Amino acid sequence: MKKSLLITLCLLLLTGCASTGNQQLGKQTNVSLNEKITNGKTTRNQIEALLGQPDNIDFSESNNEKWTYVYQKSKSKIINFIPVANMINSGTNDQKKRLVIVFNQKGIVQRHALSESNGQTNVGWLA
Repeated sequence: MKKSLLITLCLLLLTGCASTGNQQLGKQTNVSLNEKITNGKTTRNQIEALLGQPDNIDFSESNNEKWTYVYQKSKSKIINFIPVANMINSGTNDQKKRLVIVFNQKGIVQRHALSESNGQTNVGWLA
């Protein structure tokens, strides 16, 4: 009995958690970013110092540079570690963040926006 309780406790402590993308963005909130990024003032170099290299760089028709940062964190559901039940339904709870920053031709932030969403991934017979 004690051994099975210990195994269950260890499995709960090992519940999977994985993150991808820009780890610095994962630590930020809309409030903290708005304190650090000021439209019309913050430079490209300051953004790079704050968040590192972007995940994607694009250009608008007016030749403004657009940087995109992405972060995703997935946490395994507890049911994943329950035998048989995990075949019926298992998955992850997901948190996603996406930051888009548009620079003018002088390398100054013209505008920025952070979007956040929560979702889940389900697999199994009842997914």
